[in-house]
Amino acid sequence: MTASMDDTRPAPATGLNQIPLTRADGVDSGAAVEVLVGQRLGPFELRRLLGTGGMGQVFLADQLQPVQRQVALKFMQHKLAGAQSAVRFEIERQALARMSHPAIAQVFEAGTTADGFPYLAMEYIPGEPISDYCRRLRLSLDQRLDLFIRVALGVQHAHQKNILHLDLKPANLLVTEVDGAPQPKIIDFGLAVSSVRIPGQRSGWALAGTPGYMSPEQAGVSDDDADLDTRSDIYALGVVLYQLTTDVAPFAPGQFSGKSENLRREFESYAPLPASERLRQQDQHREARRVRGDLDAIVARAMHRTRALRYESVAELIEDLRRFLEKRPISARPATRSHRVALYLARNRLQVAVAATVTLTLLAGLTAATWGLVQARHERDIAASRQQELERVTEFQQSMLSGLDPATLGQNLKATLAAQFAAAHQGQPDGAEHSTRFEHDLVLANPTEAARQLIAGELLDRALAAIDRNLPGQPLVAAELRLSISKAYQAIGRYDAALASGDAAVDGFVDVLGPLHPKTLQARVERAQAMKALGRGRADLPALERLIADADRVGDSALDLSLQAQLLHVEILGLESGQLAASVDAARVLLQRHQARFGETAAPTLAALQVLATLIGRAGDLEGAAPLLQQIHDAQLAQWGAEDLRTLAALESLGANLGQRGDYELALPTLEQVLALRRRIQGSEHPATLQTMNSVSITLSRLGRGPEAITMAEDALELRTRALGRDHPSTLRSMLNLGALYAVADDVERAAALTRECYERRLRALGPDNPDVYTAAQNLVDFEIILGRPREALRLAEESLAQRQRLLGATHIEALNAGEVLSRALVAAGEYARAVPLLERETDESRTDNPPSDRSRAMASWYLAQAYRGLGRDAEAHTLIAEATSGLTEATHEELNPPQRYALKQLRAYLARVAADKS
Repeated sequence: MTASMDDTRPAPATGLNQIPLTRADGVDSGAAVEVLVGQRLGPFELRRLLGTGGMGQVFLADQLQPVQRQVALKFMQHKLAGAQSAVRFEIERQALARMSHPAIAQVFEAGTTADGFPYLAMEYIPGEPISDYCRRLRLSLDQRLDLFIRVALGVQHAHQKNILHLDLKPANLLVTEVDGAPQPKIIDFGLAVSSVRIPGQRSGWALAGTPGYMSPEQAGVSDDDADLDTRSDIYALGVVLYQLTTDVAPFAPGQFSGKSENLRREFESYAPLPASERLRQQDQHREARRVRGDLDAIVARAMHRTRALRYESVAELIEDLRRFLEKRPISARPATRSHRVALYLARNRLQVAVAATVTLTLLAGLTAATWGLVQARHERDIAASRQQELERVTEFQQSMLSGLDPATLGQNLKATLAAQFAAAHQGQPDGAEHSTRFEHDLVLANPTEAARQLIAGELLDRALAAIDRNLPGQPLVAAELRLSISKAYQAIGRYDAALASGDAAVDGFVDVLGPLHPKTLQARVERAQAMKALGRGRADLPALERLIADADRVGDSALDLSLQAQLLHVEILGLESGQLAASVDAARVLLQRHQARFGETAAPTLAALQVLATLIGRAGDLEGAAPLLQQIHDAQLAQWGAEDLRTLAALESLGANLGQRGDYELALPTLEQVLALRRRIQGSEHPATLQTMNSVSITLSRLGRGPEAITMAEDALELRTRALGRDHPSTLRSMLNLGALYAVADDVERAAALTRECYERRLRALGPDNPDVYTAAQNLVDFEIILGRPREALRLAEESLAQRQRLLGATHIEALNAGEVLSRALVAAGEYARAVPLLERETDESRTDNPPSDRSRAMASWYLAQAYRGLGRDAEAHTLIAEATSGLTEATHEELNPPQRYALKQLRAYLARVAADKS
């Protein structure tokens, strides 16, 4: 790119520096030029005048060399005055050259004449203004917004290159058609200014704009006299968006074109009619309903007269428009519960239709499946001799319930609906395309989840009601059916309903058969499993212990049930009551008993091995758990295949173990594979699916993909709260995970609020002996330190350490970690003498037990330096500060965890104070 036209070029017919220039207002001046059609100026030959404005003239020109092409050649009417203006223009020229975006007309060359007049040679766009194009072709609102978003993406690109346009209007947003498709182009960056600042100079070497599209601060009537920024372009985009939505500008002809003293009053009284109201006045009531609310709010925020209340960036504006098109809540308007529901129904019309169809299909099947049950009631009333037939109906019903498979049912329904849709559209134009799209939408609707919910609501719930209504005199039959329904509820993740049905089954068996009958014992085991799934296993321990004692009293005939109950007992003791060491020992003994009873690879033995591996991993021996988990997965894969739920559970445990050991690159595809299979087989809202979502979100965060991780974690928390309740351990685990992700994203206030809520809920639900309670407490300690609440941080840290030492012993890795957290809280609270021994151990390079990472040691060095300084040991502190500086400042922001980032922030503030004192 050439900065100026000079004698090194081939001699033109007339030199630019030799042409007198006439100002646009007609006053002759030596500081203006007049260029005429037909002249050859340097390598350009002017063809016709394209436009004239306050900034200069634009001509269509032929560039003859070094390449031949048509260009739009713009001549600025003002000279560059002085060295600062020249520097400013050079910055603009370089910035314009860096822009490369399909929605921006390319700037080929920018420079100045020998007399100092700037020029721009730009891509010539033979298009029409975007507003005229939309109006002429009567584009739909979605098509207009799609074009607008593409323009906004171009503006965003310019902003990323530190360039503002400052004259965005339909005349500078041209649309051409390429292969029949519209292509918007932003032209005329000749008014652009860079966000690069030159001391003592207001941004831009010349400022102007178009009345109506200029923001108050650009028009010079805002109380905010700071330099212009990206929000001025956002204001103009808001005006254009209004115009595209309604086909009219929001301002009256001639408005905002008066003298500056009148502009402030005009802006202050300016309250444009909402776009939806303008459409209603045009009798476009259908369009007005679509625009009212969300799109009105988007336009209003973009056009707000106070720039602090506009969108902060074009990216935020684009995101809100995309959410509007996807019928999702927007940031410009708080979403009420009813509004969220309305948006959900609007964006899921197909899913709702599918669900309705599935309901009808299931109801038809249910009528046939339960006909025998209804008949049984009548026949029982007629004669007791029909008892045998009733029992056969019961067996049939039990087999039907035990064989329920949401995935198969959902896939069969999807195939049926797709075939019916294809048949209905056969022979029609675009029939095949419509069928393909319908099949794609069916997949998005997740037929498995639809089937899962309808099995619960339409089949199992109705079956329970039929038992109460039709079998009042058959308690044993009713109990057997309730037990089958309880198992079915558990299989689809409706644990609350499973427990209620299981309780009723236990009561029925006890009344008829007594507490020690095998059927009663089996029902009691199923009930205990439902309690554990609900996160209430610890509260159920006394009942579980009575069950084990009763099964042992029965003897060998109940040995299998006893082993099943004992395995539950050990798992709950370890995971919910904090008795990890004792539980690991008990699990090893139970594994040996299972191997002797069932064999090495039988399902009960592999279940016992899974419990042992889980407990070993929870106790901190991740390396020891890994081969056991691999053994389980290999055995289950060989016996039952890759899509069996037992195999999936084993694969998920392997993926989680990989992530816990730091191998996130391998953990992520493993967990994503499990998530995809669970969504298809069990449904998108099954508790097992939500558990996998939680694991995937953690792994995404570890790989630096924070926004994706937070989105998935927010969804998991919302779905777990709805499916399991606010105090369920899995819900609280999601809450803790989301808090940690917010902290990584530097939103510590939000992280602390969620983590504190998790801690308090865990403490109420699980009691002080549960290790999960103080996992939340330890996370909260650092957040309280960062937020300036050291005494609360110290209280939590002391409680956490005491609990870890009580449950695990003073030398356990979790206890040692709790000691490290306590040391930071002690320094923050000013208790330096207590902190020093803990911190000296953390910074000891010779320690072999649980050695810290380099960055953790650097952070400990900074805290120890603070403690030494607090005790007057400044010389020792000085050496540690140098070590901390080396260890923390070499890392990137993303490589540091939130406590380390806070330590680095403190360290830098200290170093800055020292430097200031020296100067």
